[in-house]
Amino acid sequence: LEAPSSEIHGVMSDDALTDDDLQLGRWDSASISLIAVDWRAPLAEAVPLLQGEIGSVSVADDGFSAELTGAAATLDAPVCPETSSECRAALGDRDCRIDLGPRRMIAVLSGQIEGNRLTMTPQPGGDYVAGSLVVVSGPMTGFRSPILGIECGAVVLRDPPRDTIGAGAQLWLTQGCDKRFGTCRDRFANAINFRGEPHLPGNDLLTRYPGA
Repeated sequence: LEAPSSEIHGVMSDDALTDDDLQLGRWDSASISLIAVDWRAPLAEAVPLLQGEIGSVSVADDGFSAELTGAAATLDAPVCPETSSECRAALGDRDCRIDLGPRRMIAVLSGQIEGNRLTMTPQPGGDYVAGSLVVVSGPMTGFRSPILGIECGAVVLRDPPRDTIGAGAQLWLTQGCDKRFGTCRDRFANAINFRGEPHLPGNDLLTRYPGA
């Protein structure tokens, strides 16, 4: 029952498939079908060879390679969640149930420093640390990165954009969560939906007390 995986290689041969689109992840998780046809009889019925979704993509020169994952890849998912002192839900998903509407903001980029440090107006607060940033206008539309921190008026991204975003681009920011029970309880008043076991004794139980 091991999940099969494949990889395809090709060149940029269509106006709808560009280098930037692949790098920005616009084709991530897209469905793809590989078929065989007889070039001598193009109207003959095609033979399906493989079907799946696009996984990780790498681009080099004028070519690209894309990982394909089939339906059997879902077998790699755990059957049941593991215990954890941190929340297993993502902020705003169906398990968390927090409304992200009032926890998002639109900002305008005013400058880009050292690739992964952006300045913008208005400046987001500390609630956006561990959140995400998406570019929603300009040639870098679709670029997405988690927010690592906010330092000296600049937002620090985990993934530096592969190209300059450009001043004036609009950014969509979403708040983050550190997945701790105290944060869930005090900041979001959402302890009832906390998907973790913060009070369950862990492997370090015997080392918490002197002489144990």
